[in-house]
Amino acid sequence: METIKMVPLNDYVGMRLEIERLNELVEDLTQKLKSTINISPGMCLEKGVLVYANGLNKFIKHEHIIMIKAESNYSIIYFENGNAMLTSKTLKHWEKKCSVDYLKRVHKSYIININRIQAFEPKTKTIILDESLKAHSSRPFKRMVESLS
Repeated sequence: METIKMVPLNDYVGMRLEIERLNELVEDLTQKLKSTINISPGMCLEKGVLVYANGLNKFIKHEHIIMIKAESNYSIIYFENGNAMLTSKTLKHWEKKCSVDYLKRVHKSYIININRIQAFEPKTKTIILDESLKAHSSRPFKRMVESLS
């Protein structure tokens, strides 16, 4: 036989009023947010990450990243414009933050943008992303290609 826990009426009414007040606050904040950033119904926000550098948080679109290379407990992010940025985050952090289909971890030290692959050297397992950027794969060529598909 189950027992029913009784709640005093004044406590119940107080909880209901608090829930209604919180729902109204959430609705009000949602409306303010929509009007502030002017999002139309079919529009979506671009995917990217915030990178802290030189005292500022910079928004970086995923598509502008060519490669992220591990350097001990730091990472270097290489961009399509040729610039690079040293961050104090690990590659594991960036792997979680950059969860788009075209950014893949191919080695313990590299996350690459698979849309930027220009060539692959099977003997050395080297991925050439552009004339100056190369990454290494920890997998044989066939397995790497299958995992990128």
